[in-house]
Amino acid sequence: MVTAIKSFKTKHFRIYTLICAVLIAVLTILFASSVASPIYTIFRSDGFDNDPQYFLYIGKLILRGQKPYIDIYDHKGLYIFLYYVLANMMGGKIGLFILEIFIYSFFYYFFILTLREMFDNNAKTVQICTLFFFIIFTFMLQGGSDVDPQFPLIALLMYFYFKGIKNKDFKSFMFGNIVAGLLAGMDINIRMSDAIVPFSAVVFYGYFAIKNKKYTYIVRDALLCLAGMAVMCGIPLIVAYSGGYLKEMISSMSSSNAGYILSKRFLFNPAQTSCYIMLLVALPLLIISLIQLKKRIDKDEWVFYLISSIICYPFELLICLFPHYFLPMIPYLIIYFARWIKEFNFVKNNNKTENIFLYVTLVTSVIAMAIYPMFYYLSRIYKKDTVMNQYIEKVCGKDNSDIYALDYGVSFYLNGNFTVKHKYFSSQTWHLSYEKDVISEIETYLKSGQVKYLITGDYSILRAENKATVDTLLKDLDNLELVVDTHEGNKYIDIYRLN
Repeated sequence: MVTAIKSFKTKHFRIYTLICAVLIAVLTILFASSVASPIYTIFRSDGFDNDPQYFLYIGKLILRGQKPYIDIYDHKGLYIFLYYVLANMMGGKIGLFILEIFIYSFFYYFFILTLREMFDNNAKTVQICTLFFFIIFTFMLQGGSDVDPQFPLIALLMYFYFKGIKNKDFKSFMFGNIVAGLLAGMDINIRMSDAIVPFSAVVFYGYFAIKNKKYTYIVRDALLCLAGMAVMCGIPLIVAYSGGYLKEMISSMSSSNAGYILSKRFLFNPAQTSCYIMLLVALPLLIISLIQLKKRIDKDEWVFYLISSIICYPFELLICLFPHYFLPMIPYLIIYFARWIKEFNFVKNNNKTENIFLYVTLVTSVIAMAIYPMFYYLSRIYKKDTVMNQYIEKVCGKDNSDIYALDYGVSFYLNGNFTVKHKYFSSQTWHLSYEKDVISEIETYLKSGQVKYLITGDYSILRAENKATVDTLLKDLDNLELVVDTHEGNKYIDIYRLN
């Protein structure tokens, strides 16, 4: 009987893996997505009003006829817009929920297969690493990131590369390099800096192929990689050209993107400071672990970690802005540090130690699932959001398109189902910090007669430089009449009528 069960598990472990992948993907989106999860019946306006809500609203505006980069501004690539257009076509919040489950089911499936390959089917290690990713993702702004569409390709790249390293298999590397090209092309058209991940993998492959004197493979795989990248870059170029915004897209992704990155170098706000602290803490840990692993694991695997560290670490130090910028590298780091910890004798020779790790990750996973929903509902943020949107609708009317929210957050537009008609409708103050001409465009729009009400958000939580921006803008508007300056649920809201 036992033999039959083991045989069944061996033959059908991919079915088990798929079932597990789907289940943990559902849990991930339920508890780690402030925008897609049905746990939150309305869109949140607290600290988790972030990029996914912004892009979901952009997708809605595109379906209503507005053009990205012309009528709507953002410095990221077109794939992120298209992803959220698809989510809106599938029903908005519920559509995003379905898409995210599909994406993370795909990711977890190949992530688990990679872990099984690397750790010789050690079930406890696979469970610990999978849960560890879930914990990190849940705590990283509750999934407040724009990298989600990349994760399936990241998982595929890891699967083929680690399989190639372990088995010295150039066929696996060939598929891995095709995926590396596809991922790089997607990264360039989502957030350019993320392309450092596939780039570091390809550099390692160059070393590996030269070491094994497979020079024809280098040419073959380079062409396949470039072809994959060309395909992924070509799609948004064709879409943008046919849509009439190719020039604006290239400008936003080049000059505006560079201006955004370079302008933030020496602004030590809490988010950026936390990134630097993480990187500084990680450096000695990375060096020590690399030294300790050098003679304990396969040389090629060790060189892969070394090359990735040498390329990615300085680059991330250069461009780091927010903690979620590290998300594309999290799967790699989990495998790397799991390999390091597994090589310690007290782990290798003591089954109880692995049990302790598993119990700790299980308990932490439960805490991660519960903490944000509990915080949201027990702190009565839900009531604040509900009452706030009802009040704005009462004061300003329903189904309005003549309302402008200044640093209020995009949740206002999503919950009210309004259609804003200005390209810098959200994220104004961070954008103003590196492109000063935007403020004059906003002033012109507010004085044009197209806006009837101006709403400002929770002034108390703005940083000093953002408060100065809001103050300057309000001072320069001479057609404002304050309607409301306090309200139950958010005493800091101001509603102005523009005469």
